[in-house]
Amino acid sequence: MTRLTLLLCCAVFYAASARADGCTTFSINGSYANSFQYYRFYDFRSLQETIIEQNNAFRWDPQVQSLSVNDSSWSRDWEIREQAKAVTGEDTISWNYTASNVKIVRSDDSLKEPTTYLTLSATRHSSQLAAEIDFAQKSILYASIRASVRVNGASGAVAGIFTYHNDTSESDIEILTRDPGNNVHYSNQPTTDSANKINPGSSYNVSMKAGRQWSAWTTHRLDWVPGHSAWYVDGEMAASTNINVPDAPSAIILNMWSNGGQWAGRMPNGTEARLDVMWIEMAFNTSTQRDSPSGSTEIRCSVDKAVGRPTVSAGIASGRNGLEFCLLLPLILATWLFCDLIN
Repeated sequence: MTRLTLLLCCAVFYAASARADGCTTFSINGSYANSFQYYRFYDFRSLQETIIEQNNAFRWDPQVQSLSVNDSSWSRDWEIREQAKAVTGEDTISWNYTASNVKIVRSDDSLKEPTTYLTLSATRHSSQLAAEIDFAQKSILYASIRASVRVNGASGAVAGIFTYHNDTSESDIEILTRDPGNNVHYSNQPTTDSANKINPGSSYNVSMKAGRQWSAWTTHRLDWVPGHSAWYVDGEMAASTNINVPDAPSAIILNMWSNGGQWAGRMPNGTEARLDVMWIEMAFNTSTQRDSPSGSTEIRCSVDKAVGRPTVSAGIASGRNGLEFCLLLPLILATWLFCDLIN
């Protein structure tokens, strides 16, 4: 058996073993690299069932560190908001969040990905309606949130991906349908002081590079870590700040809304605007940290190498314990013998 063949076989074995289900820590790259205890991936690209279950028995088990969902059970982890919103100023109108504006849609072209996707829509007919989903765990304390989305439709609506504790503790990605097609807003609230003057460094108005348009599928990312917020488009950092970084347990929210005000604009009667979502990926901590079992070995996994598949960052585990290698030795030997036979 040649050394090259052995190396190739070992590489195949390592690649197969590196995609571990037993990750205990989830790491992110970027300017503010960090690690988190929990990971969730919600994939809407090929759902068999388009009916959304209205489930009030939300699941949250702090012992489940990693979960990937590609079926209708996604709604067990996301609350679909039903809420009436009153007029908040002279230039605004009343509006309602409604479950009927949250849908799973089948693509017009079943031969291209995605064949299905999640849609949150804002509509204006006899009244202004909006859509919102809130992650069931409301005590998120630092996170990396990524979503593959596109925004289309009438001027006068706002698509949001954000964390929320209250109106002065919030970190936002916002796309306004009245804006140019490459413009994205990033902010940490509050963006103005008591005299309504801009808080420098709290908000950014960014033009996406390389001809990107928010009407096409784009991956938006918010990294919220202690002391810093950073925003990315398709893996490239677009803005970062250490101003007004939230430090309180928060919700994670996606929505599509309009109140007819100066910020959003006003949708024409009979129109619709949509936030389409292919997938949502999150690594996060909660305000109550999970205790690792005594004597357990840390398995650090990167969430940046493949969408929806955390991958062991270095080695099969942390390298602090030789037990893993001993347990895998029979498989290594079997691989060696198999490679020897085929040669």
